[in-house]
Amino acid sequence: MAEAFPTQFHDLGALEELPPAKWRDLCNAFGYPSGLNSTNVCGARIHEALVRSVVFSDELIDALNFIYDLGTDTGREHLVETARALNIDSRGWPDESPRELAARLSVDKKDQAEIQKLLDYAQLVAISKGPTKTYKEFVGKEALPVGDIKKAETALQSAVAKWCEQNGRSRHCRVRGYERGDDLLFCVVHGHRLEAPAVLKGDRHEVLRFRRVHSDFVRYGLADGRLFVTARSVQVVRALRSIFGEVIFKDPEFFSVHQTCSLEVLQMRGQEALDDHHISGIMDVRIVEASWKTPTGGRYHMRHDDCLVEIDLAGHASAVAEAELRSVTLRIDFNGKRGHRRVKLTEPNALSVPPDETAPLVYEYLRQIGVSNKAPPPKDDLWTLGMGSHPEGRWRVALGATEMNRLLSLNALANSRTSFAPSSEYTMDPYALTVLKAADGELIGADDDDEGPIQHLTPTDVSGLSLDLRRYGT
Repeated sequence: MAEAFPTQFHDLGALEELPPAKWRDLCNAFGYPSGLNSTNVCGARIHEALVRSVVFSDELIDALNFIYDLGTDTGREHLVETARALNIDSRGWPDESPRELAARLSVDKKDQAEIQKLLDYAQLVAISKGPTKTYKEFVGKEALPVGDIKKAETALQSAVAKWCEQNGRSRHCRVRGYERGDDLLFCVVHGHRLEAPAVLKGDRHEVLRFRRVHSDFVRYGLADGRLFVTARSVQVVRALRSIFGEVIFKDPEFFSVHQTCSLEVLQMRGQEALDDHHISGIMDVRIVEASWKTPTGGRYHMRHDDCLVEIDLAGHASAVAEAELRSVTLRIDFNGKRGHRRVKLTEPNALSVPPDETAPLVYEYLRQIGVSNKAPPPKDDLWTLGMGSHPEGRWRVALGATEMNRLLSLNALANSRTSFAPSSEYTMDPYALTVLKAADGELIGADDDDEGPIQHLTPTDVSGLSLDLRRYGT
């Protein structure tokens, strides 16, 4: 039993958009909250139960979450598009409001697995097109099979629920997994932190205690071992990366990401990380400017003599913990007459170090505190390229003309679609965009930060070659 609720359903008007008959259908399928029955259930009584923090069944909470995310005009469009992509006939759906449609499908999913899949996929589309997500990609140590997806689903649900409870988010959690071609898709539904805003009921103020429901999505590529996490909170992104590695492959660090610089250690450890070095020539280091991306897609910027101290004094620590640290400017004070220098770091690959006699010390300092990479990426060869699809030009540079022509003559390099594509704005980077497939089958490219516009891709943009091991060496 859970106490995590979609926030929109604390709005009495939104609740009353569903007629009593629909509430009866939902409660008959998933259980009546305490004090409600088939004769008195309605939107207003559901609202009273929410205000009183009455416990709802997990299944009813899941249904409310679907109605919240998909019970709109846009949500109905996502449902219709997704049904078409899954070959589910939507032409016979009744002429009903978006909320009523979402409610009816929520009941139907109890006995129809294809409707559960439809709702999960449509919710994925809704979140991926919305502004309130953090999207990250991680690279596995190798591409390994997952095994029994149902066992993985159960183990993941237990691990995520445990993490949520330990981090003040309640144990409410649902994980569902699906196979889709060479990908495994997991829908993770969980509660958020407890909130207690003051609300006006009639002429009285009351404190409304509730938890938001968040729906996050994780995709694992069986062919290339990549993990894609879509979540509203950067903390949840980090947790899911670690949990998926631990549960499925017995290694919490199985998934990693290569970056020129990473600010995660600064976000997690703050001043402790800045002081964790053994360079006698550096006296003091402070963050004097910082930018965060909030879970709602906004920006939070601070400039101060010591941003970390100011965050604590101003009471912003909890808000900053939910945001993602994107860039910092460090003031590094040196011994002797060298004074101080300012170094700016922006994830994932922007690092500005003054080109003077202090530069070697700065680079070594950044390496010691865990901000810069410990090692450069490996040079391309047959085996590093053999785990995925890459443009033909990259294969030719890595293999040379003789080996490239030999593999082509053996038909050991098969035409395939790349997972990345060049951006029309940043043509120097052939891997600037992640390739996604829309519900209608159209290919689109999106950057990892979700800051640039979506780019529509042509087959040429994603044309690549992948190694066919069955033909290699024959």
